[in-house]
Amino acid sequence: MRQLKIAVPLGGGANMKKTLVVTAVVGLALLGTAAWATLPQVDPATVPIGNLVANNRVSTPLKIKVDGGSEHVLRHGSEVFIRHLEFPAGTSTGWHTHLGPVLVNIVRGSLTLYDGDDKTCTGVTYTAGQGFVDQGFGHVHLARNEGSEPTHFYATYILPPDAGDTLAIPASPNPNCPASVR
Repeated sequence: MRQLKIAVPLGGGANMKKTLVVTAVVGLALLGTAAWATLPQVDPATVPIGNLVANNRVSTPLKIKVDGGSEHVLRHGSEVFIRHLEFPAGTSTGWHTHLGPVLVNIVRGSLTLYDGDDKTCTGVTYTAGQGFVDQGFGHVHLARNEGSEPTHFYATYILPPDAGDTLAIPASPNPNCPASVR
């Protein structure tokens, strides 16, 4: 299970110390199996591939912590991107990292996630209705479509305001993974 905590300061007064803490626990699905079954879904085939939201500047400062990772403070807000991606069978992202966390929702097919420091190179497969949070901030990973059909997924990037259009940064492969995991 991955845990994402985002703290957003509320109010503008000096005496206001309220903080809203949003905790999203990613287990079997980001929205939960029951919610997935009851919410109307948009057919991914009707949604354009590519950026749905790009360089959306959010001026609210954020504190972000995923799992047991370090807490990161984006004092000057963030840039948010939402992308609809399609991976044909057998393709991958290549080993990479992000400048901030990425929330991934699988809407069709499956995606297998490999961790850059997993000594056993054991992938975790997510299918339609499931999702995961990549902690970003240097966390190296690779996602592959190991299925027989195209995978469609939505990725929401929460990046520092100076990230520009840098959504992924190439990284060295996990030395524990065979060459077939690329």
